[in-house]
Amino acid sequence: MATKRKRPKPLSELPYGQTFATFSAIFFDDGDGVSGFIEELLGVSAHGKDIREVRAKLTAATEEFIDSKEMDSRQSAYGTVTREKLLIEVIRKRYRPHG
Repeated sequence: MATKRKRPKPLSELPYGQTFATFSAIFFDDGDGVSGFIEELLGVSAHGKDIREVRAKLTAATEEFIDSKEMDSRQSAYGTVTREKLLIEVIRKRYRPHG
C-alpha cells in the first residue's frame, strides 16, 4: 500500500522566512556514477554514486546558491534597497524532438 503524502502547509502557516520553490533536477548516468543539475540555476550541479546521493548534493548546492545570491543582494552597492516577492507565471512550450 502506497503511503499517503502530506499536503504542504499554506504559506500563511509557515514560520517566518521559510518558503518553498520547485526546481527541475536532471539526472543522467555518466559512466562513472550519476550526475545531475538544476535546470533553472546555471552552475548548480553534482555527481555521486547513485541518484539519492546526487539528489542530496543538489539540494545542498541549491541552498548554498540561493544563500549566496541573497547575501549578494544584501551587500548591494546601491545603498537602501527594496525587496519584494514577485509571482511570475512562465508558460513553457512542450518539447517536441525533431524527426
